[in-house]
Amino acid sequence: MVKSLQGIDIIFARAVGVVYNYKDGKLVSVDYFPSAYVEPDMIYSDDSREESSKLSSIFRLEKEIGLANRILDSVDYLLLDGSLFPQPGDKPSGALLERYEQLVKSYEELMSKAIEKGIGLIGVVEDSRGKRFARSLGLDFVDAVLLGMSMKCGEYTDPISYTDDPEHHFILKDFDRSLVDRVKVSYIKCAPEDVSLRIEFLDNKSLQDVANLIFSLSFGSGDYGYPSIILEADARAKIREEEILHWYNLISSMGGETAIARRNRRLI
Repeated sequence: MVKSLQGIDIIFARAVGVVYNYKDGKLVSVDYFPSAYVEPDMIYSDDSREESSKLSSIFRLEKEIGLANRILDSVDYLLLDGSLFPQPGDKPSGALLERYEQLVKSYEELMSKAIEKGIGLIGVVEDSRGKRFARSLGLDFVDAVLLGMSMKCGEYTDPISYTDDPEHHFILKDFDRSLVDRVKVSYIKCAPEDVSLRIEFLDNKSLQDVANLIFSLSFGSGDYGYPSIILEADARAKIREEEILHWYNLISSMGGETAIARRNRRLI
């Protein structure tokens, strides 16, 4: 989350991991990493809005992938809220490029450790705009919507590669090709009236095992199906407006009224 003051943007980020512990197929306890409540971290940017936006994306991903690397040894499966790769809008240029390259190394470390230890690494993408399945049928349609209309609840598609041309892909060309080739993509329908979820996973686990896990965590009786463990993590990590207001007021008081962005002074 980004909050603007006069001449500066304050960027807040928080990552919280949730671990479901099962015994004999039943959920027996829930753990939080590093804890159930974590103070948000913040950094400052006095660059352009575009640069601040890029920094915000990188900062958030650094927190999320850094925590994922710390949790990995404690689980059999690790689910990420989103893709197993950064998205095109996350990739910066100029001064932020070195920081982005370190982020790529963190992703690669996560994948490599998961493969080495036999841990299932899964990215769950809720709002995918991918069109590869549709285009293979000669249609210009979003895969998640098309498959959501044609699949039955609990069904999933055969796995495909992340892209047909990784060497020229805007993001994947930055990654170790051997790791890129291990990432597969499938769609699963988890609620009768919902679109399908895009699932990205390492091929050290079978698609059937991955799909069964996602469906068991996501089954919805109506128009929404999404893994409950990710919803819980998202709720814990979400930065509330009152938290932002606390820091906003504190910094504003230190800088006086001139610290407040001019457009917000209309409310004073």
